[in-house]
Amino acid sequence: ADNGTTGAELWRTDGTEAGTTRVADINVGVNGSNPYKFAAFGDYLYFQADDGTTGAELWRTDGTGLGTTRVKDINPGASGSYPQSLTALGDYLYFQADDGTTGAELWRTDGTELGTTLVKDINTSFDSYAYGFTVFGGFLYFRADNGTTGAELWRTDGTEAGTTSAADIHVGEDGSSPYNFIALGDFLYFAAYDGTDYRIHRTDGTTTERVPFPIDADQSAGCECAPLTALGGRLYSYVYSAATGSEFAYLDEPTYVLPETNLDGSMNSAWTVALSTLALITLAVGVGLRRRAGVAQR
Repeated sequence: ADNGTTGAELWRTDGTEAGTTRVADINVGVNGSNPYKFAAFGDYLYFQADDGTTGAELWRTDGTGLGTTRVKDINPGASGSYPQSLTALGDYLYFQADDGTTGAELWRTDGTELGTTLVKDINTSFDSYAYGFTVFGGFLYFRADNGTTGAELWRTDGTEAGTTSAADIHVGEDGSSPYNFIALGDFLYFAAYDGTDYRIHRTDGTTTERVPFPIDADQSAGCECAPLTALGGRLYSYVYSAATGSEFAYLDEPTYVLPETNLDGSMNSAWTVALSTLALITLAVGVGLRRRAGVAQR
């Protein structure tokens, strides 16, 4: 939050006015440290912040000013490593960071400076842009580009040797660009491009396959599969058909159906509006990432 004096800094609240206070003024002055990308891990809250000297780096707090410290200056200098996608698995917090040498790659930390290390340089010639971290079956799954197969599905057990490609869905240099990972039951679901269209896929950690949705004659062959949401053992999204437009849908394997409500072709149902809005946000974020990657490449 920005109080108009110190800039955007780290605050906390117990739900009362008196109990809403600034935790630390990390970047002293009016610019602020702009803390964000928060993730709870152990007894600390981890986040990205810029102290005005080292750039955006990995920080943590125990909720006190003295207990708010930088974990490590991953990219020495003023540029910062921009840690993001902070995700806890076991004894480590995993994230993407750029150390200024290997590019944006997969890192992990145990909360100490010495324990903050590069897991693997997946793309040795550029950036792998590892992100979308999701815990499933004791592994951390994510999207990464190794520079050869394009952006595909990867997973890690936290070791360099155990960081491997999980599936090459769209064979070639373009990749399937998987995104929107959701763990549900015995599978990890996600959207991926199969060379024809974006479709919902799943993996059990061994086999990766396209979810066999039956396609009606008037229904789009691809999927409008952002977002995917799991609730009560079902996978929710929305689909398009000429008869109903874009409508709320769910997966109850082995069937895939439209709900028996609001099937009048209206595009104004609360669910449709909400899911469509989230889909547009997801798309915008994806475009932003691709644009950033393109700029970096040039």
